[in-house]
Amino acid sequence: MLASLRQSLTRRRHSELPWERIESALRASTDKPSTTLSVRRLAAWRSTGKVFLLEDSNAQRFLLKRSPHAQLEAQALTRIHSAIDAAEGGVSSRLRGTVPRLLAHFEDHKCILTEFFPNTTDLSTALRRAQLQRTPEQLDEQAQKLGRWLADFQRLWGFDERARLLEPFELEQRLFELERAEYSVALRARRMLKMLELEWGLQTVTMAHGDFAPRNVLLHRNGIRVIDWEMVPSRSVPVHFDLHHFLLTVDKAGQRGPLQGPLRRFAQQLGQSYRAQAQPGLLDDAAWAMGRTSALIMLMSRQYRALRRERLSSVLSARRGYLRRLGEELDAALDAV
Repeated sequence: MLASLRQSLTRRRHSELPWERIESALRASTDKPSTTLSVRRLAAWRSTGKVFLLEDSNAQRFLLKRSPHAQLEAQALTRIHSAIDAAEGGVSSRLRGTVPRLLAHFEDHKCILTEFFPNTTDLSTALRRAQLQRTPEQLDEQAQKLGRWLADFQRLWGFDERARLLEPFELEQRLFELERAEYSVALRARRMLKMLELEWGLQTVTMAHGDFAPRNVLLHRNGIRVIDWEMVPSRSVPVHFDLHHFLLTVDKAGQRGPLQGPLRRFAQQLGQSYRAQAQPGLLDDAAWAMGRTSALIMLMSRQYRALRRERLSSVLSARRGYLRRLGEELDAALDAV
């Protein structure tokens, strides 16, 4: 009785969602007919929307996401699984099951229905646990698996596409925005990228996750799972972008305090595994520098946009500090080129 009332209140509170169409899509996606559907809201974010966990009478679970980026994620998941199904050999078998499948897309309601990965732990939580237990070496195997996964994901798309340095992510536009916050660094980055473009010419680009970070990696006893694909770029990006985005996000968490030890170890293991599996011809200085530089510019741009949305002074201070550190990292990256 109480559970039934709770479900009724949840649906009324979120009456904007097409519940009848959702139930119909779930029935069509499984061989076992279901009589009931329980709904539980997992999370809500102002910028990325709401996430619900759905469970039917057969104990099968699904994820419902309502987000302004729903169409982008639906397109990305469809494209990824089409590529996995078309691939041959070990790459396809290793990637299969690591990315959630799209079950339905309700474009008019800006929501998607995907499979749910049970019995998983997000990487951020695992790193915290490793720190508390003083056993960071337990995650070495997961770091190596993640490095192999990223290298396999890039092989899925090939390395034939090339582009100008400033084309991916509309970096020139983002640099223009950043000049308001970090003028000297952004201006120097713009000049340096144009100079490198003349020196290096076109660079290898590929598809990317776009927000590859510990919070979007789930650990499972059989391997890793990668979720939240709503930030996939509309255009291909420098080949090492995802790796550097992940490492810079790890650095952000590490500078907050006690996570620094296991995070540093995990980052080192991940980098070594990725380098060992990556395409040998793409580990040159130009490709490496462009991957890191583009990741820095993207993260700085996102932090600056978030700064303009936030109003709490403590959050502003934390974001400003991280934005300043990213600026210092960008300056160092440009000095190293």
